[in-house]
Amino acid sequence: MKILVWCPHLNMGGGGRLLSQLAPALAQQAEVDLVKLAVPAEAIGAGDLDSLKRAPISFFGLTSEKKMGIICRWLKTEGQVLGVRGTGHVKMALRNRLIEDPIVESLKWEAEQLRQAAQDCDVVYAFWPQLQRFHQIDKPLVCSPQDTTNLDFPEILGWKQTRDEYARAEQWLNGAQRIIVSSQCTKNNLVRLFGDHCKSAVVIPHAILPSGANPTVSLDPSLLRKLPERYIVYPGNITAHKNHYTLLAAWARFLGRKQYPLVLFGSDTEMLNETSSPLDSQAARVVGLIRRKQLQQDEDFYALGYLADAYVLPLIERAAALIMPSLAEGGGSYPVEEALSLGVPVLCSDIPVMREHLAGRSAKIGWFDPESPESILRAINDLFDNYDDYKRTALNAIRDPRYTWEDIAAQYVGVFQSAIDQARNPV
Repeated sequence: MKILVWCPHLNMGGGGRLLSQLAPALAQQAEVDLVKLAVPAEAIGAGDLDSLKRAPISFFGLTSEKKMGIICRWLKTEGQVLGVRGTGHVKMALRNRLIEDPIVESLKWEAEQLRQAAQDCDVVYAFWPQLQRFHQIDKPLVCSPQDTTNLDFPEILGWKQTRDEYARAEQWLNGAQRIIVSSQCTKNNLVRLFGDHCKSAVVIPHAILPSGANPTVSLDPSLLRKLPERYIVYPGNITAHKNHYTLLAAWARFLGRKQYPLVLFGSDTEMLNETSSPLDSQAARVVGLIRRKQLQQDEDFYALGYLADAYVLPLIERAAALIMPSLAEGGGSYPVEEALSLGVPVLCSDIPVMREHLAGRSAKIGWFDPESPESILRAINDLFDNYDDYKRTALNAIRDPRYTWEDIAAQYVGVFQSAIDQARNPV
């Protein structure tokens, strides 16, 4: 089996972490002859995918626009011909006749690159179709919508972009031979939003500890100097569903916040520092709360911004506890899984997907209503009132049985094969 993993836009947060685990595991499966990864060419050159370069994976570098001839490049520029007045209009007329609208041109070029990349493959896997354009392809297609967050939280994209995203998602779901989701919760959301045909989606959980993860990596000395000796950690970007606002509203009431400050890291969390003037509306809303509640940077909370994956486990392992106040997740939470795999106590949003994720875990979890600052505060106080119990059960949870990435890849390969079989023998 030859698999094309189609990823024209690479998210180096949760998406990148998933891809870096799943792609090598797929390549190791006995039934798989080739895993080809179609990603932006600049990501390959920039070293973002160094961990994947050590695996038996082929790369197909995607470019944003087709290489054009000298004449076309010249026509695309504004201005006169040889400085002769009036010839700019002639040049513009030729440009309008010979060169397509840039958006149409880009769409056609992306579709052409997909066709080229898929030529020698048996199946196309769209592993992160969110915000991606759908292209018809004469190969079996499997897609895995990782969550429905952008549709359930229109404040993330805005109403118009949310409607556009709904239309794109519908095209992916209708065009795919098979759909894979990472939780029953996401499957239920797809049925709610798109109808009963999504009931055929296959659930393959993947919220497990990254393979080869190493918490003993040395932290950069400059980062170590920024960290307090004791802290509670929250890894998460600044988008609305990550719920920094309600967490910090509760944090302002926590009397022990200077003894155990909150350490935040993830994309754009640096915008929460007092020296910033964020243009992002979500970050500005949280900064406003911080200032009104007089939370002190580098005393009550530390906002570190995006950190490389190598630092994630060491930062979690040093924490007294991890808190996860998210309002929505696709298949669970990698940080929660990582904390429990390191024996770090967890406080967590009481939402269906997290109950599903943690159903097989033995640790005591401090559940709370993520929309209630009072509930979050009670969970934080209960953690410290009963810390020995939380810590003991978290340490025991290290031995909880978990899937491996090889187990998960084998399930994916089974779905890919069924899509190939369906394409060969359509009903």
